[in-house]
Amino acid sequence: MSEKKLIEALTAVCEWAKSESVGFEWLTHEGHWRRPEIIAVFKTEKQKSGALSTNWNQAFEHELDNVCSELKVHIKRVCYDSEQACSAQSNGNWERHLKRRAFH
Repeated sequence: MSEKKLIEALTAVCEWAKSESVGFEWLTHEGHWRRPEIIAVFKTEKQKSGALSTNWNQAFEHELDNVCSELKVHIKRVCYDSEQACSAQSNGNWERHLKRRAFH
């Protein structure tokens, strides 16, 4: 197992999530690959709120759990954010945004 395998697995989840048509754009992970924090990014705050209010995140986290359990990866937590929030709070600088933002 390696970070490369985790990235391949997360890419599959990302493609599934994009096909769900809820405004999901992309995901990334931080921390060690054996215990990553997953950040799921939507285009707008409204799309993020809509997806969370319909419990889309449960299906998303289930997909993450499926691929990660096969790899013996334990997700530290899953956070949700948006391009809109990054633009407003960090002028579109994701590196700075992820470092300073407390995710919900």
